[in-house]
Amino acid sequence: MSENMPKEPLTLEEALARLSEITEKMEKETLPLEEMMGLYREGKALESLSRKLLDKADQEIRILEAADQAEDAAEDSDTEEM
Repeated sequence: MSENMPKEPLTLEEALARLSEITEKMEKETLPLEEMMGLYREGKALESLSRKLLDKADQEIRILEAADQAEDAAEDSDTEEM
């Protein structure tokens, strides 16, 4: 990772904002190879982090949806028993 990467965990929004900065810099500026490679490595790390955060959010949504479906099914069976 680049020295530009913060030590504390980033939010998805922060990671995406930094990825946008990196992309813009790499597209608009002529940079030395070493700096370009550092930015590329940082971008790949941010991409990986973003995917992990999105996967975690997706999993939480699936768990909540499953809980809602189970609750709805329980309510339906209670109503049928009446």
